Amino acid sequence: MLYNQLGDIMNNNTKKTLYYIFALLLLIILSFLFIYTGDDWAWGSKIGLSRLHTFFQNYNGRYLGNLTVLLLTRSNLLKGIVIGSTLFGIILLLSKITNNKRFDLLLISTILILNTPKLIFREAISWTSGFSNYATSTFLMLIYLFIIKNIQTKKLNNKINIKTFLLIILGISTSLFIENFTIYNLVLSFFILVYYKIKHKELNKNLLSYNIGSIIGFIIMFSNLSTSTSGNREISNSLTSLILRICNNYFGIIYEELIYHNTIINTLLLIFIYILFKKINTNKLQKISLIISTSYVIYSIINLLYPRWNILLSYTPHFEGIYTAIYILTTSYLLISLIKNKLLKERIIFYISSIIILTSPLLLVSPIGSRLFFITYVIFILIILELYNYIFKVEQKNTYLYIIIIISFLHLFSINITTYIENNIRLEKIENDIKNNNIIELERFTYEDYIHGEATPTPNTLWEERYKLFYQIPNDIPITIKEKELDN
Repeated sequence: MLYNQLGDIMNNNTKKTLYYIFALLLLIILSFLFIYTGDDWAWGSKIGLSRLHTFFQNYNGRYLGNLTVLLLTRSNLLKGIVIGSTLFGIILLLSKITNNKRFDLLLISTILILNTPKLIFREAISWTSGFSNYATSTFLMLIYLFIIKNIQTKKLNNKINIKTFLLIILGISTSLFIENFTIYNLVLSFFILVYYKIKHKELNKNLLSYNIGSIIGFIIMFSNLSTSTSGNREISNSLTSLILRICNNYFGIIYEELIYHNTIINTLLLIFIYILFKKINTNKLQKISLIISTSYVIYSIINLLYPRWNILLSYTPHFEGIYTAIYILTTSYLLISLIKNKLLKERIIFYISSIIILTSPLLLVSPIGSRLFFITYVIFILIILELYNYIFKVEQKNTYLYIIIIISFLHLFSINITTYIENNIRLEKIENDIKNNNIIELERFTYEDYIHGEATPTPNTLWEERYKLFYQIPNDIPITIKEKELDN
């Protein structure tokens, strides 16, 4: 019997090790296929070097994000390794934060990362400039959440050691990528410090060191941002314009990218809520909330299948935005009221609060893009994993999960290998056109809607100038675009 148990342990460890190796390699290969676009051309050319020369003075306070993109736009191999490894790290940390012992959680987190909504994926993962700020900061935040994952029930080491100084560095580093995330990191570090003090009746020096790091990072970020003229973020300065911006931001992008387009997350949440619903005696308010949440998910799925359907014509975004706000309230209420485990309820409230804190500043600034919602999407994954771990107490069969992972990889691989090949053909054609002093005619990519920004630079614009700088194309050779012919 002992021999069989040891054999099972060995088999499980071998299975995990093999999965780690294959998943990491596939993610690196996939990331290697991502092409450079838009702002990547500036960072990878002399423009990026000139920004470095002044150490981003009057540009922005995203020092680590800027340094990361400078490096990654100079080596495609390095880009593939760093993006692939970071994605694998995010997947691994998500499962370990939830339950370090369950392998099926690792598979589910893999599926959900691979199926990140398209607009978020193309801005925060496959776009090097976006990845350098948004995915990297998310990875660092997850490291901190992993460190503190047991503070509800256990005390942390309270001695000053090398970890204390590393946490200061982590606190500073996590704050030097995105402005709203810098604010969240400061709030997070204060909250955890106070929570631990109340829970365990002591001030933890390691948590304090992270808090000090986040304060230093906050000061560094916003001291340079306050003098920035780069126009990355603009804040309204009058009450009227502030109200208009809040409405425009919420109805224009926030409700869609935060909730509405997360069809897989919303569907899983609804399924788990139904399972919890059957386990307890429910009241009338819970039943009404369930009906509202169910109708919202069904509506969003129908709209996904028939995207041209506008239920209220030009007023559809306003209807959907209000519907989304109601859905957020009802779903949050259901999760908090249906979960009876006190520790899990605390974690769910913490995750929901984190999403609110991260999103709130986005109501006030402009411009905002889909990439800003990668971090909130990852927190939603944590909620899904927590619910799965709570509802299904033991490891589930993984066959179907492996199949979904393979299909998800093949989907992303087929899109990006096509783009990668087309880009190489384009660059070879450019080289020949330069030799023959011909006009450069660019064809659009087959999957251009999966690529962020100016994948094909518009002639006579800033993007054409940066494209030529990046690929060392002479300025006197004009660029034109050949549109793909539509099939009849």
